[in-house]
Amino acid sequence: MSFDIPGYFLDLKTKKYFKITPHGPYSLSELRKRLKREEEEERQAAALALASKRININYISSQYLKPTQFSHFLRQRATFGTMDRIDSGMRFLLTRLKTRSSVHLHGPSSIYNTMLVAMTAHHTSDYGEMFISNRCSLQHFGYQVDPQFSLWKVGQELTDNSDAQSMHLGSRLFDLNGYTCRSVIGTTAGTLWFRGFPVLPPLHKEEVHHMFMQNGSIRQEDRIYECPGSYAGHCVSLSSQEYTQAKDLFWSSDVDDQHDTIVVGGDKKIYRLNNTFQLTQSRKMKSSVFACHSLKSQPDHCWIGLRNGKIYMEDWRCPVTPNGKAKPHDFEQSSSVYRIQTLDNVRTGHELVTLAMDGSIDVWDARQPAKKRKSRRRSPLYSLKGHVNASSRHLGFDIDTENQLLMASGSDHCVRIWSLQRRNNTFDPLWTSEKYQAPIPAVKFMTAPSTYPKLQDGWSDLLPDTLLSRKPPGIILFGTSKESNQMRSIEWLTSVK
Repeated sequence: MSFDIPGYFLDLKTKKYFKITPHGPYSLSELRKRLKREEEEERQAAALALASKRININYISSQYLKPTQFSHFLRQRATFGTMDRIDSGMRFLLTRLKTRSSVHLHGPSSIYNTMLVAMTAHHTSDYGEMFISNRCSLQHFGYQVDPQFSLWKVGQELTDNSDAQSMHLGSRLFDLNGYTCRSVIGTTAGTLWFRGFPVLPPLHKEEVHHMFMQNGSIRQEDRIYECPGSYAGHCVSLSSQEYTQAKDLFWSSDVDDQHDTIVVGGDKKIYRLNNTFQLTQSRKMKSSVFACHSLKSQPDHCWIGLRNGKIYMEDWRCPVTPNGKAKPHDFEQSSSVYRIQTLDNVRTGHELVTLAMDGSIDVWDARQPAKKRKSRRRSPLYSLKGHVNASSRHLGFDIDTENQLLMASGSDHCVRIWSLQRRNNTFDPLWTSEKYQAPIPAVKFMTAPSTYPKLQDGWSDLLPDTLLSRKPPGIILFGTSKESNQMRSIEWLTSVK
């Protein structure tokens, strides 16, 4: 309502002018009362809108609020469910990683410079099992993360498959001599080897109490426990097999039990075998195959990374390239590619991450190879910054696709974690470890609850459920050393005390 014209008022709702009368509803006194009521109604409506907006903002911000303690993080995860909504909480916890416990490895530190680790990690079916290969032996352990990080022996060290260049734990179980077994497959020199080990049974309740408890509380020891008595009959490899190429050197391998496929990368060729170690196909290569990765969704395809920096998609269905004609490469990195893996559950599911021996970490779009681009420039989607490598293949690497995280150790003796979510186009690491005395040869994420091994049954009678079900996110570093004369260790790092 407006009184700009003398003797008339403007009704703002209808946009019409009306004459002011001496008496009645259009008198000046009644119109002023009406104007006062309308102004009061507008103030009340504005106050309600502001209150509603504040409630909505508080609800949204509570989803992304960075927790200050682990209980807050668990409450967010339980309330909002999916991990992408609480990514800030996971990032916050990872920036505060600290060493909570460690165990010392036996033997001189030099034998662990090139160690490889393969371990079970499935919370519903597998108890913790770990295989470690160093320059001298293949060691078998049982392990747990919660309620504390612990390691215990399984039998004696094996010396016939030491100094491996690659090693994998098979995903398929099989029966042998009355035992349920799992396979360990690796490469050493020009040999692809297989060993079958019985699946470890759960520890007895008495063994849990004897090994880990003292005076009603958990032991805080940094040693590897002796082999428990319940493992009798589960300590020896029950079968072994080998495939050898005397004139080649095997650098890499990948195993796809679901599709009966093993891929091996050598100096001269890339080989494809089945689970019985029968050679089915091979292809000549112009450079050593330092990395290979089979596509589980496309069993006839395999990504390979070469010493010369070129990256290929190998399609086993295609005929062999004629002699003298080079196979066109899909991408090319700035140095030798020693790690390659697809990011199956990240964004489009078509991204490929590669690590090179000059320290570059690149992410490519597998749907846009260089040979199909209009531009001649071969550039990745983006590159992660901060990684340091001085021409080494023996550096730790792991990916958690569920939380979109990548971890790599550098030749500068530090370990770094990056987020693959590309928020605000920042590609710097979100966490960098302290500097150790030597590069870390193996690292593992324990950030998703699904990756935790099944908890030993004996703990349920000793500790409350709140301690048994927390599953704090963390990482495991293998082969750490903090003093020049100190032996190597395995460290469990988490932000939770």
